[in-house]
Amino acid sequence: MRSASGSDAICAADSAGRLGKHEELADKERQRANEQGCTCGPKYLRLRSEHGELVKPRGGSVNLCEYCAKLAAVENCEMLMLDALEGDAPTVLMILGTRTATLDMGEFRAARDHMVKAIRRRWPAFEYACQTEYTTGYGPKSGGLRRPHQNWFVKGVAAADADELHEVAVPVWCAGVDAEPFLQYVAPIDNVVGLTKYVTDHFMKASQRPPAGFKGQRFNTSAGYFGAITRAQARARAKESLALKREIHKHGLVLDDAHEIELAANLAHRRNLSTRWVLASETGVRLSDAAIAKTTLPQRLSKLAASLSEPAATTGPS
Repeated sequence: MRSASGSDAICAADSAGRLGKHEELADKERQRANEQGCTCGPKYLRLRSEHGELVKPRGGSVNLCEYCAKLAAVENCEMLMLDALEGDAPTVLMILGTRTATLDMGEFRAARDHMVKAIRRRWPAFEYACQTEYTTGYGPKSGGLRRPHQNWFVKGVAAADADELHEVAVPVWCAGVDAEPFLQYVAPIDNVVGLTKYVTDHFMKASQRPPAGFKGQRFNTSAGYFGAITRAQARARAKESLALKREIHKHGLVLDDAHEIELAANLAHRRNLSTRWVLASETGVRLSDAAIAKTTLPQRLSKLAASLSEPAATTGPS
């Protein structure tokens, strides 16, 4: 590997390809998604940077696009890990399932709300982050049907109280859904970072993600899970962290010295954050009047596309 520095390193890293850290975890389905890219973004619109770069924007519809679903899962993992590394880590994991094969998560809303109320009567500081995934349908007793289950990362309940949490939460959950108490899992978390990575990586598998037609939320948290910041702020922080990690990965492909890698990655990251974008056509013709900062890119893109009556430009949650 050759050594480079400064702007030469940035150019060399760009030419090496825009591989993110999630793309290092390659299997066949993720490789296919990486090659195909986003399939839910605006078909005829592009974003043009002040440096002349022309890119196709992502739609962010996680229930329609395999690539966007994968990126969202990586962001969710980063949100949880950054929060845990700050010292406010979840203490208990709950895995709650049902025998009902359905795509309608509204069927479980009442049971979830009643369960949360019951838990908070015992532990007022209870907060949660919840990921929804599905069984594969490959099991000998599944009948080929895929059933939803939820992974709950719990805060505000001591790890030593996991058995008591099971006694409080599981009966309420099973009373509201078609589920057996002995099939529900509640246990203390020993390694939150390792568990978060495992659950999220598991969630990115096509066989575990919600099937086609699913319209519910795949990831949700209580209002106070991230403490003093909101979920939107936690996601913005995770996106910035991942962007920097991608730059470190890219520059690591062309540099040997760790200090040079970190310096070049931070310079590139700052440049990316300050870059302004405009809405453009496929050929690069400017369509918007105002430049768009990267931090407000998704919201501005949605509004600008709507003003141009571009039906494919509607963006979903990222």
